[in-house]
Amino acid sequence: MVRKFLQRLKEIDLPREAQIVDSYFNFGILWDNSNHCDVEVMILVETSLSPAELESILDKARIKAPFSQEYRFPEIMFLEDNQLLSIDYKITKIIQPSYKADKSDVDFLINFIKKHNTMEKMNYFLVRTWDQTYSGYSMNDLRCY
Repeated sequence: MVRKFLQRLKEIDLPREAQIVDSYFNFGILWDNSNHCDVEVMILVETSLSPAELESILDKARIKAPFSQEYRFPEIMFLEDNQLLSIDYKITKIIQPSYKADKSDVDFLINFIKKHNTMEKMNYFLVRTWDQTYSGYSMNDLRCY
């Protein structure tokens, strides 16, 4: 199910000026407490497009989450002066990421982008979305282990 969620993200119809250079997924107890499982999926896009142009493309690419069945707009993150920033959806302004993360998670994302960020005049955007198995009941979800 998690791999299918990642595949949906990879199948976003990108223009020829953009290509996916890497992908990543994670599943388990990633945030908050142990009464649910979390899943995050992401792709790294190398492109000559601007953040606003990529946001416009992704605006049409709402991804159906596997557990909640909600449609999610992917978050767009990028590096600027060694800081992880994200684009505030529909406002196209740059903000600190809304990403639920501690410093080690942010460091991971920065390094994930940096390892590919080798081409000058190209932009590298981390396109990420997530979901949770949380059902409203306070119990351990054994799928997390």
